[in-house]
Amino acid sequence: MGQMPETLVPYIQRLLRWLADPRREFASVAIGVVVLLAVQAARVDRFTESYPAFSEPGWDHHAYRAMAAGNPIDFHLAPFGWRPLGPALAKALPFDGETSFFAITFASLTVAGVATYFSLKGALGRQPALVGMTAFVSLAWAVKFPLQDFWLPDALAFAAVALCVLCIQRRWDWGFAACLLAGSAGKEAVLFVALLHYSLQARSLLDWPLAARSAALTAPAALLVLAIHVAIEARNGDLDYAATLSPTLQTFRTFLPAYDYVALFRDIGIDRLQDHRRDTLLAYTSGAWGVPLLVLGAIGVAAKPLLALRLAPLLVLAYVQLLFAMNIERLLVIAFPAAVWLVAEGVRTLARGLGIPPIALIPIPAGLFLLRLRDPAVIATGFEIETFVLIGGLMFAVFVSGRSGVRCGGAAADG
Repeated sequence: MGQMPETLVPYIQRLLRWLADPRREFASVAIGVVVLLAVQAARVDRFTESYPAFSEPGWDHHAYRAMAAGNPIDFHLAPFGWRPLGPALAKALPFDGETSFFAITFASLTVAGVATYFSLKGALGRQPALVGMTAFVSLAWAVKFPLQDFWLPDALAFAAVALCVLCIQRRWDWGFAACLLAGSAGKEAVLFVALLHYSLQARSLLDWPLAARSAALTAPAALLVLAIHVAIEARNGDLDYAATLSPTLQTFRTFLPAYDYVALFRDIGIDRLQDHRRDTLLAYTSGAWGVPLLVLGAIGVAAKPLLALRLAPLLVLAYVQLLFAMNIERLLVIAFPAAVWLVAEGVRTLARGLGIPPIALIPIPAGLFLLRLRDPAVIATGFEIETFVLIGGLMFAVFVSGRSGVRCGGAAADG
């Protein structure tokens, strides 16, 4: 047992050399993400038809199943009807509805994980990218929850946002416009990432040529969202329309009798602005992101405040959602590309300060990932146990690197 830590880092270094070959890198990363998602999927209570609460009214999956079974663009309960992409894809696939929706979610999370790796690799290097990719799959509300309630459009939105950030970094403007357009048909919140096209590339506070280009690339997606809202009229309060729906779908009128943003702010936003309870504040912070990633992200903010400012639009808009929608953690993780980027920056900064390679800190998100497997029915874990994961991961990383004699200036590979 005493020799085991000394063998870990050399194996990791061999993995990094393996990934250095571009011919292997994509396949290796994709397989790694698929395996981690498959492990998570095997340890989550999925909302299948056999799930005890599946038939209970009020769950969003009833709306999306109805859209896929009928005409996805002729469903007038808001906001579900404004998100036709997922049900349309599920309807087009040659499987039953349950299999189709799960396949879409799993594939979307795979795309999000792979895009996250290559996005971080381009910005920070291979080692922080591997840690950042592991951080992504450890995000309970971005991975475990979509795998549980796989009927929802969340995973499609995550894939679109991650691809948009990658396209921005690579200067693939038309790819950015296409991903933004497609993603916006799946969930309107994908539009939030559009501001990063400007903020990540601006050379000054007012870069007018870039602003014009960003606006032009965003316009098709914005117009599509507007067209969907106009064409698919919200008829939550229409009794005649409600009479055409199943009894299960009619119960949505109890929760959403109308979909008016002013009314939503009055009913939800004002209460949240006045709610300063500890549990609520934890939901906004560690509940959404996890204690280890929150701390690493804070280090990233302190190390690169300008980067944090450039990424801030996506994070700010994610939090603004809380003034108009009932969920908390599930809504916030749409900003995961910004959060994970800051986590990876924090990893690089902390590794430099400790004199260890960034890859040595991978036990922190890996420990958080393993913690998610503990209870298939629970999405989030406790503040205290996540703090222990952070401390334990740090101690393990320093111990392993120290026993192996690896330092940033030594045999550590691409960082």
